[in-house]
Amino acid sequence: PAALESCDGLDNDCDGLTDNNALDQVPFYIDADGDGFGGVGSLPIYACNQPNGAAPVDGDCDDADDTRNPGATEVC
Repeated sequence: PAALESCDGLDNDCDGLTDNNALDQVPFYIDADGDGFGGVGSLPIYACNQPNGAAPVDGDCDDADDTRNPGATEVC
């Protein structure tokens, strides 16, 4: 019961939940347009695995347009 939870698919602390409050969770960001970048200023969601509708990086200047993001090619 005193064990720390980690992202390993096991219930390390015997509380009936798997990977809850794991110390090695990583941040993900809401990605409304699905372009792989979360919106600027979106608060991180910490999880062991990438949630649906989230991206591992933020910085999207327009999270309503999947053609506008930090990885897009600049066009006139």
